Amino acid sequence: MELNELKKKFRHRSSVDIKDVEIAMKAVPFLVREIEKMEDKIADYEKRIEHLSLLQKKRAPLEKSGQKNKTRWEVHVNEEENRLYVHLAGELDYSAVKLASNSIIAVLSNLREGYDVVNNFTELQGPFKKRVIFHLRKLVYNFSQTGIANVVCIKTSDIEPITEIFQSGAKAEGFQAFEVSSPEDAISTLQNVGRFLKA
Repeated sequence: MELNELKKKFRHRSSVDIKDVEIAMKAVPFLVREIEKMEDKIADYEKRIEHLSLLQKKRAPLEKSGQKNKTRWEVHVNEEENRLYVHLAGELDYSAVKLASNSIIAVLSNLREGYDVVNNFTELQGPFKKRVIFHLRKLVYNFSQTGIANVVCIKTSDIEPITEIFQSGAKAEGFQAFEVSSPEDAISTLQNVGRFLKA
């Protein structure tokens, strides 16, 4: 059933003709679902407006990127989705991962409680030393303190020490962690989590 067809047919009417009763009966459940979607959107926009009004005059950036030694990072916040996208690539060393993790933490104030994180780790290379792991654990801690709901790691098979940090952090801090192999799977996973929670 198409919303535009219903609007076209009934926009200028104050009641339903007997010949349209069957269409109207089918339309009611559809329209209720559409109303619920709109109510959810309105509630989300209200939270977003409230969150934005609480931010200080000097607002944190929505995106950051950089490169040091053999490490590259890109971070950006999608405010409408209430989602953080993180892309770490190359070989992680202590000084570079410290800068990268600070870039990620710097944008967190743009997110509202219940946000999601998508980590793209497909271009990461080991080895992953303890000092590097420390800064990733610091990230997990900051995520948990700022109200993360879900984290999805897009990974290859050889970065298990990195994804394990997010899995163990999720268990300890009470958010959900998922591992997938593509950006499309990451988005699909988050959409399905949302549907499951509303069901």
